[in-house]
Amino acid sequence: TTTTAAAATATPGKYLDLDQTPIQGQTGWALLDLNGTVLVLSGKSLSQSNNVTVLYQMLLETTNIIDAGEDFCKLTVSFSNSAYLVSRDENHIYVVETTSIAK
Repeated sequence: TTTTAAAATATPGKYLDLDQTPIQGQTGWALLDLNGTVLVLSGKSLSQSNNVTVLYQMLLETTNIIDAGEDFCKLTVSFSNSAYLVSRDENHIYVVETTSIAK
């Protein structure tokens, strides 16, 4: 199930559609703008929780510890049965829920 917010069509730039190119073990994903607004939400468990909001807040806190000149690559939050991967491009933040850590 994919929900696309009207704002997604107004967002400049293209984004990676993770329904078309899923990563190993993917159970859901979300696309956010750089301000944390959810533009696309795919996957039942992500749409029924506030995990995306919590992970966005974690990303904001994490970027405070990155050294100047160092680029952010990926934030991974792992639990016993699932993991969340957070990354970004120039215009978007991607949150991917998986059953295990993708390598």
